[in-house]
Amino acid sequence: MARKTVALLSVIPLLGVSFTEARNFVPVVINTWPFTEATSTAWQALEQGKASLDAVEEGCERCEQLQCDGTVGFGGSPDEDGQTTLDAMIMNGTSMEVGAVCDLQDVKEAVLTARLVMQHTHHSMLAGLAAANFAVQMGLTPANLTTDASSRLHADWQANKCQPNFWKNVDPDPSTSCGPYKPNSMQSSVSAMQHTRHQQSKDGAQGVAQAVTTGRPQISRYSHDTISMVALDAQGNVAAASSSNGATHKVPGRVGDACVAGGGAYAETGVGGCGSTGDGDIHLRFLPCFQVVENLRQTHWGVPVHPEAACESAIRRILRVYPEYVGALVAVDSLGRHGAAAHGWNFSYSVRTTEMDKVEVIEIAPLKTHPSPEDDNERLCFAAHCCQSGAADTRNHSPRPSDPSASLLPN
Repeated sequence: MARKTVALLSVIPLLGVSFTEARNFVPVVINTWPFTEATSTAWQALEQGKASLDAVEEGCERCEQLQCDGTVGFGGSPDEDGQTTLDAMIMNGTSMEVGAVCDLQDVKEAVLTARLVMQHTHHSMLAGLAAANFAVQMGLTPANLTTDASSRLHADWQANKCQPNFWKNVDPDPSTSCGPYKPNSMQSSVSAMQHTRHQQSKDGAQGVAQAVTTGRPQISRYSHDTISMVALDAQGNVAAASSSNGATHKVPGRVGDACVAGGGAYAETGVGGCGSTGDGDIHLRFLPCFQVVENLRQTHWGVPVHPEAACESAIRRILRVYPEYVGALVAVDSLGRHGAAAHGWNFSYSVRTTEMDKVEVIEIAPLKTHPSPEDDNERLCFAAHCCQSGAADTRNHSPRPSDPSASLLPN
């Protein structure tokens, strides 16, 4: 009976009946990492009757104020010039409007500025100094984003011969020296291209994956962190937002995934939403949150794909090309189910629903880069943990449909 109910809900939009008319929604707030104060702030907004768009804005703004992990908001992740710049976006999953700011300078309120872009322009994104000028024009106060802590971090990096950094194929050798850099000679560049092509023909896609990941700076929670948040309100509206001060010691002018729809976050009412954290440069090449929401649109045997399976499928697409990828995705669907997947690090996310007395933090073990046949068999049971020998799921995740085939997605 439960399966038939879920299946009926999944085809309601096809029958021309709105979700709001068909059912009452269970509000949910979910975000990357144990940033529980941000989750609580967003949840309080929903309890006050505010829309999901307001909730994700207020939640991410709280993290900016708290400088969560030093990787959100002012005073963190200085670039090579020692400057902190901010990326943020917000998305209305009902109207599909997006507001975003990239490489924002001299203004602390990144996600609010993104909301102002959405509300007061016909654009979707502003960048750099012009974005800061826009924010001031809208009434925000200019501020210095550098702190004593970020200045020390930059000075220590310089004293360590500018290690790590994000340069390649340049002189002097970026693995041992600071810049300024210039391109290698043409002969060296041609040789590097020929080597990569040789690896491709010799080893196939796996060889290319190894070639493109070798030498990348190490990714960690404290160097590539982001708050990405999704909210589902009582009216069924889905919204998402993301905010970050980017990769530590990035090349000045670098733009990350936190200000790009589909990269940092994505939302569509009636389907669901997604948030990301991790290697933003790789996320920009795959737009994994857009992929997750597309996955949530799918059904198997009439049962909507679970958010955890949708996240895992999107990550496995990345792993085909970048097996050393480090990152995580969180998602919630229009039924209020939530889940996540990660690779390369131990990950956790924060969530609050009406069934919880307080915000809960859920731990997620990293996926294996190359699953064994046994792992693949378990993946048919909702991402390898819920139905061996018919056993009940003992992990603290949202309920899953009884049909294990519902989680199967092509990778």
